[in-house]
Amino acid sequence: MLRLGPRKKNPDGRSVAERLGVSESTVRRLIRDGELPAGFVRGQLRVAEADLEAYMADTPGRARRPQQAA
Repeated sequence: MLRLGPRKKNPDGRSVAERLGVSESTVRRLIRDGELPAGFVRGQLRVAEADLEAYMADTPGRARRPQQAA
């Protein structure tokens, strides 16, 4: 069961994408495929900080990789 903490501890899709160095559509795919748990808070997609940290620890090649400039 997804447990979201205080709002500022639950990044939205854009923040998650920035931290992972991927696009927002990739974040949505990760959530859809069940790789990254998420929930909705007042209609906004949120990821629990603990779940994001766990995902980043499990996938070191993807975590905190800087996005390439367009």
